[in-house]
Amino acid sequence: MRNLLCIYLYFSSLLGYSQINPEWTNSEIKQADVARSILTISEFERDVILYHNLVRLFPQKYLQVEIQNFTQDTETKDKLKFDFTWNPQNINSKYFKSLIKKLSNQKPLPKLVFDNSLNLSAKCLAKEQSKNGKIGHFRKKCKDAMAEKDLGRFISSFGTAENCGYGVYNGKDAVNQLLIDEGVSNLGHRKNILNPKYTRIGVGIDFHPKYEKVIVIDYAFVNYFKE
Repeated sequence: MRNLLCIYLYFSSLLGYSQINPEWTNSEIKQADVARSILTISEFERDVILYHNLVRLFPQKYLQVEIQNFTQDTETKDKLKFDFTWNPQNINSKYFKSLIKKLSNQKPLPKLVFDNSLNLSAKCLAKEQSKNGKIGHFRKKCKDAMAEKDLGRFISSFGTAENCGYGVYNGKDAVNQLLIDEGVSNLGHRKNILNPKYTRIGVGIDFHPKYEKVIVIDYAFVNYFKE
C-alpha cells in the first residue's frame, strides 16, 4: 500500500516555479497560497495549505493539472533508516476514478485560512507520533488539544475534523493522497478537504519512526469560533 491514511470527524512570497506546475498562474497561486509568509510553519506545511486551496478554488483545473497528469514521489528520503520504496498509486483504481468524477462536477469552494490554534493542535499530534511511532488520532499528552478548554476559541468539538497521512514527502502528494483516499470506503479525507463549511486549517508535519513522515491536518467551521 502506498501509504497509510486515517480520519476522525469531530461534529507573501509565491512558490518557486520549479516546485509547482507552470500551468498555475501567478494570480491563482496568490489566491491559494495564504500561509507562505507565516514563519512558524515549514515549507512542507505551507505547501499542504496551498494545494488544499488550489483544489477548492479551482477544482476542474486541479483535475486537469494535478490529477489527470498524476505523478508522485515514492522514494524514501533516508535510505539508511527506510530501505523501501512505496508502491505507486494505481490510476485505474475505483478511488482514483471516483476522484476524477468528483472534481469534474465540483463547484469552487471558499479557500481555507491558516489558524494558529489548529496549527498547534496538528503539530502536537505529529510530534507525539514522531516519538511513539503510533498512527491514528489517539492523543496522550495533547489529547484535549481540540477541546475548548485548551484552544479557548471553539464552541463545540463537532465543528472540527482531522486528517492524517503517512509516508509522503511533499505538500502536493500529501493532499493528493488524501483526495484519492485509496482504500477508505467512506472517502472521509476527501470529504474533509472538499467540505464547504470548513474555513480554517492547521498543519503539523514531523518525522515518523516507521513511515518516515507523519502529516496531521486539522480543520474547523468558521461558525464554531468565538469572535
